[in-house]
Amino acid sequence: MSAPSIDLANLPEVMTPIQYGAAVDKSVDQLAYERHMRKGPPYVRYGRRIYYLRADVLAFLEANRHDPAQQGR
Repeated sequence: MSAPSIDLANLPEVMTPIQYGAAVDKSVDQLAYERHMRKGPPYVRYGRRIYYLRADVLAFLEANRHDPAQQGR
């Protein structure tokens, strides 16, 4: 069974950890751990709530993109 395709262009402007986790196939606990370890995309803390901005998520994914065709050059 293959992973569902993600339509990154249609992500909401502001996402909860549940929405972001569903988009990248990670649990809310995994995202909390990444925040604790200072990994993952930037996030917004508003009171006790966490939000991810689409622009930050897309920038993070682009910055962590690996092209196998370019490796070893």
